[in-house]
Amino acid sequence: MLLAYGSSGTSSTGAHWSGSVTLVAVNGAGVLAPVGIPLLISTVVWFALHRKCSRGGPIAGYVAWTLVAVLALGCLVAAASIGLLIVPVVLLLGRAAALTPSAPASAQAA
Repeated sequence: MLLAYGSSGTSSTGAHWSGSVTLVAVNGAGVLAPVGIPLLISTVVWFALHRKCSRGGPIAGYVAWTLVAVLALGCLVAAASIGLLIVPVVLLLGRAAALTPSAPASAQAA
């Protein structure tokens, strides 16, 4: 885990101490959801685009675009916190979905 919080102080005996703790140690495992959900959605979009490119078919493209839209709505909902950090991910996934070609007809028939 990445160390996120630093702390320091002085004990009652006058000794100085300092240390650091992780985000999860301070706030609990619930803080992983705002990061884990976009990661999961991005992974599913990647698999959908890979399927669209390798095997073709419209369903994979619809799945990818739907999940990009869900992630974009999540950015709007969480705009005051982590949402602004996810906007580049949404833009890049949308661009990837727009540029991913469908598989050739020979791959779709197989």
